[in-house]
Amino acid sequence: MEASVTAIRARLEQPWLPAPLQERVVACFEKRLAELNARQAEVPAASVLLAESDPAALLGGLLAAVAAHAPVFLANPDWRENEWAQVAAQLEPTLTWGRVSWPERMGVTLPPMEPFRGHLMIPTGGTGGRVRFAAHTWETLGAAVAGYGEFFQAEPVNAWCVLPLWHVSGLMQALRTLMSGGRLVLGDYRDLAEPETGASLPGRGDFHLSLVPTQLGRILALPGGADWLRGFGLLLIGGAGMPPDLREKAIRAGLGLACSYGMTETAAVVAAQRPGAFLAGEALAGEVFPHVRVTVEAGEIAIRAKSLFRGYYPEPPAAREEFRPGDEGALDEKGRLRVIGRRDRLIITGGEKVDPREVEAAIRAVSPSAEALVVGEPDPDWGQRVTALVAGIPDGELAALQVALRERLQAASVPKRWLAVAELPLKPNGKPDHGRLAQALGMGGK
Repeated sequence: MEASVTAIRARLEQPWLPAPLQERVVACFEKRLAELNARQAEVPAASVLLAESDPAALLGGLLAAVAAHAPVFLANPDWRENEWAQVAAQLEPTLTWGRVSWPERMGVTLPPMEPFRGHLMIPTGGTGGRVRFAAHTWETLGAAVAGYGEFFQAEPVNAWCVLPLWHVSGLMQALRTLMSGGRLVLGDYRDLAEPETGASLPGRGDFHLSLVPTQLGRILALPGGADWLRGFGLLLIGGAGMPPDLREKAIRAGLGLACSYGMTETAAVVAAQRPGAFLAGEALAGEVFPHVRVTVEAGEIAIRAKSLFRGYYPEPPAAREEFRPGDEGALDEKGRLRVIGRRDRLIITGGEKVDPREVEAAIRAVSPSAEALVVGEPDPDWGQRVTALVAGIPDGELAALQVALRERLQAASVPKRWLAVAELPLKPNGKPDHGRLAQALGMGGK
């Protein structure tokens, strides 16, 4: 599908979204396109910051920017002051659409925007929580869409999206359906409801549902949750590693999951485990998508793909041959990728290496209702201190949990500090929200 006004208008004449929502998307597309065209007459490389909470406004505005080949920056409308300050330090958009808590202009020196025409800048928190924008083109995103469809033999792709559209995880679901001629439904995983569509749709068995592990665990805890999940044609799990206990629950529930690996810089998924392999209890190892080549050098994953981003704004966009996300992995004898984890999540405390995933799994094994996030805090004596944030622990059970872990883990792995929180500070993709994490760590704890 071309990124042109004619092609996008033609696609919007075909079924894509539930009818009432699609009508609003079309109206927003035409309104924003006219606004952008008028501005481009004055500023040819006019840029757009898109922070819409309304799906129709987001999709309509995004497609208008794509059709006009304008540089467009996607943003989370619920970002807080810290994130918006980081954005303001990087760019001053010509047009701002949506809910933006914009601080006082910082007088930043802007790069020429002409090289960014035709680019979509997708936000990524990076490994340190700093807001950055990965620059993609319609071609890199289209390569990811084609690779996904070929791998899963899905043409068209229908998606039941419960992830945010400003994030690569939700955005790519919208683009897969748009480019392949499929249908897109926007839902809420928490109520297991069938959304009001306003038009007939294929059955749920023809839809792909993408979740992060936290969402999967919460759905399985709901009455009827497993039955609801079994109604989908494909269950794609990504965003964070699959905890062993959650994996066992899914297998017992008869859920054939496609556990995936990908990131903003690769336009989402680049490898996934086949659902049959998951149900058979095989080790979590993903087959690489047809548009991707993965190598592992000295334990570090390196990715070559037609869907690779073209750099982080504001560096001049250019084609990249390879991307190294900082993940440890291995390839098995069949060329399947096993992701071991983030190199930078490893905690070094008193000279001992601690894998936080092992500690999180032990916490859930002792207290199945618990959700846990284990991190390393700076410590003057130990270098780093193992700290556990836990949610869902019944009153009075925290002390018993601490005692039980001493029997399960080596001494260095037992958390030295505990924080009981109402919910874990996680982003929509299941990864730590470093801003909220810092706030939580500032609270008192045991």
